[in-house]
Amino acid sequence: LDECVACRTLVADAARLDDGDHEAAAAPRFLAPGTALGRYVVLETLGAGAMGVVYAAYDPQLRRKIALKLLRPDPTPEVQGGSRGRLLREAQTVAKLQHPHVIVVHDVGTIGDEVFLAMELIEGGSLHDWLARRPRDWRAVVALMRQVGEGLAAAHAAGLVHRDLKPDNILVDASDRARVTDFGLARATFEPAAEEPGTAAAAASDRPGEPALTSSGSARGDAGSGPAATSRIGGLIGTPAYMAPEQLAGGAADASTDQFSFCVTLHEALYGERPATPAATAAMTGRRVPAWVRRIVARGLGATASARFASMTELVAALAAGPPVSARRVGVGIAIVGLAALAIVRPGHGAAASSVCSGAPAAWRGVWDLPQRAGLRAAFAHTGRPSATASAAVVEHILDEEGTSWRATHEAVCTATRVRGEATEAQLELRMRCLADRRREVGALVRLLDAADGGLVERAATAALALPAPEGCASQQAVSERPRPTDLAALARMARLDATLADAAALDYTAEYARGLAIAEPALVDARATGDRVLTARFLLVIGRLATAVNDATRGQDALQEAAATAEASADDGTAADAWTALIRITGFQRSRPDEARMWARYAEAAIQRAGGDDEREATRLRALATVAWRREGKLAEARDLVARARSLYDRSHGARYDLEVASCDEGLAGIEFDSARPAAALPLHERAAAARERLLGPEHASVATAYVNRGEDLTKLGRAGEAIPLLERALAIQAPAHAVGGDGYTEHRLAAALRAAGDPGRALDHDRASLVAVERAGDSGTDWEAWPLTGEGLDLLALDRAADAVAPLERALLLRSVHALPPELAETQFALARALSAAPPSRAGADAAARARARAYAVAALATIAPSAIVYGGWYAAMHAEIAAWLATTPLDSKGHVTPADAGVQKRVPGPRRSPG
Repeated sequence: LDECVACRTLVADAARLDDGDHEAAAAPRFLAPGTALGRYVVLETLGAGAMGVVYAAYDPQLRRKIALKLLRPDPTPEVQGGSRGRLLREAQTVAKLQHPHVIVVHDVGTIGDEVFLAMELIEGGSLHDWLARRPRDWRAVVALMRQVGEGLAAAHAAGLVHRDLKPDNILVDASDRARVTDFGLARATFEPAAEEPGTAAAAASDRPGEPALTSSGSARGDAGSGPAATSRIGGLIGTPAYMAPEQLAGGAADASTDQFSFCVTLHEALYGERPATPAATAAMTGRRVPAWVRRIVARGLGATASARFASMTELVAALAAGPPVSARRVGVGIAIVGLAALAIVRPGHGAAASSVCSGAPAAWRGVWDLPQRAGLRAAFAHTGRPSATASAAVVEHILDEEGTSWRATHEAVCTATRVRGEATEAQLELRMRCLADRRREVGALVRLLDAADGGLVERAATAALALPAPEGCASQQAVSERPRPTDLAALARMARLDATLADAAALDYTAEYARGLAIAEPALVDARATGDRVLTARFLLVIGRLATAVNDATRGQDALQEAAATAEASADDGTAADAWTALIRITGFQRSRPDEARMWARYAEAAIQRAGGDDEREATRLRALATVAWRREGKLAEARDLVARARSLYDRSHGARYDLEVASCDEGLAGIEFDSARPAAALPLHERAAAARERLLGPEHASVATAYVNRGEDLTKLGRAGEAIPLLERALAIQAPAHAVGGDGYTEHRLAAALRAAGDPGRALDHDRASLVAVERAGDSGTDWEAWPLTGEGLDLLALDRAADAVAPLERALLLRSVHALPPELAETQFALARALSAAPPSRAGADAAARARARAYAVAALATIAPSAIVYGGWYAAMHAEIAAWLATTPLDSKGHVTPADAGVQKRVPGPRRSPG
């Protein structure tokens, strides 16, 4: 204390803040749930700190939950004024930032004498909570902190300095998306320091303990005491434990001091404790954090600003780049098959471990670097698509993640053999060949994207996410031995086939199915001739997928069955599992043979287990089986369990690929809830999936349109068609580029349903007929897809009192739905046709009685069809059952006055409407 002025001031200030009378006078006023604050309604208290209280609240104007921060009243007018000014400054500061990793401010203002801040409500917790939830390896920590760094860099680019970055000011949502929050100490870099309040009153107003804006039930507050407490000591602002030396000494805060705080936080996240001194990080070797990460952290913790990175942008780029390229030239291999790029430095006497396995950056060079990035941006921009910029940014992020994962896996498999001696050289070679395959696929996709047209821009993000995870190459069981070429001609042939296989796979990912088949099928002949069964099986797998995608199910099934058998014979269990899994969907969903699909599911499960287990493959298998259980067997409870299990497997991993799969699982769970007559339960799941898709893929992506459609269906069923219509119209606008190939057909149909529910059957008819045209363009005439708009057209015509015109489309829809539609869909068409036949004027003598008889028969069939769903699920199924029963009770009997036994029996068995669960 004798040698540290700032320390003496801190101790004195802490003693002053501990005064019991002062704290009692500043006690917060907690509001009861239901209290109205302006237009906001308080739902619950999330947490309280010295400066204010945070509530979960509802904004009825925007129909969403928010976090509402309310300034704590202060008995001293001049102090209260300083606090009000600071909170308003916080809002104005953050409102300048529009970045996915910075908290969003919706509104700011005053209610009476109190200042409020309305912000997005994060479903999750602080960085501390995220770390405590389960063990995180260094890759997950670095990936999350890169997001934080990007948000901080954006603030710096806007001329703002945070000045109090720490774990409690970093929020992480359920999809592992980080946001920087609590910019209450932030100040524009161009704002004169003299404008910062420096009086004792202002000092007292800047108190510790701001709660994080989360919905985790108990909002984390900054510690009110101890070394991490936020303090305002004259000109000293921030949390001492995270402050740079020059900031602690009373110097000005800037981007460099934020960088120091960032690295203290990163160190704590990696090692579980803050660094005692900057030098301590350099010596830290625990928790298996790579040396290159330790070096980055140590540099950011430099004792002076000049010792650190030039900017947060440079630091984030260093984390993204991975380990630096060794100065030593590495590897000599067989250039003609690309093995030179994957060769590893063999250790000599006394070689350091860090130089033994340093070849990953060199091996990756030229696959996805600055030239490829620039080429992709230019190609996307050249298309003129509105979504081009956003799509390019998303794809760049995904490919950055792929590169980081590839380099890390390359280093890991090398270290396992060359440093730790846990694997043999033969195993290492197999794993490196697997990595070579992954590298080729990325390169092939990047080349396609470099020549992208408008359609490919729309599909680019999902194509990048379809790339196989490089981590799979680290498993000994996941890779199989292949014949080694013995001469240059054989090497050249193998190199061409490997490259063609990568090109075909990339065309599959980008939905260029016909082009993929055109190059894969001729190459299959050459692959068979080599005697390499692994290569042959992989070509067959790609061909099976491509053929299925062009609606040639027979060709696809044959190729996939041969792929599985060939892969099994060569012990390539990964490929066998992929082929069996693809067969689940083809046979079970497309061909309505669920028993056969379940057999393939068992085969796939066994192959995955033989391959050493693979979460991603198992999750894909579970989802394929869930589709069959759901859409072909009507076993919704089983389907819900299967999708939930798949979601938990994806949730173990991190990155854009897995975040999107989690969102897809949420969408599946929502669809099952919807089909269980629980639209109120489906809607929040659909909203969560929509938010994730928009964040990951950009607002103009086709799958975001699908998310809008799903929400529109929920709202229509909930009697809120007026809210559904704008969402569905927005979906059609996003799908405009796919109009020429019929990609907007289902959306047209769902918009028609909403319009019909809203009392506008005329416009509904236009959209159902547009949907029929789209079905034809897409090549789906004669399938389930055509039955949807046909049934819609019939319902529209009935609503327009044109029953006679409704009969023909409903009869065709019934013919299509009789093949393999779910019972509620079939019942919908049966009952619609019954009403149309009953209301249509007779076309000839005697036709009236015959039509009534047919109408009654269809209604009785509809009653029997819907009965099981009405009993099990209630909801609108029970309502439909009651409507059909009432119609039968009031409609004239057939010409002989008979009531069929089935009619009486069904009405006797089935109860009336009841509430659906939840």
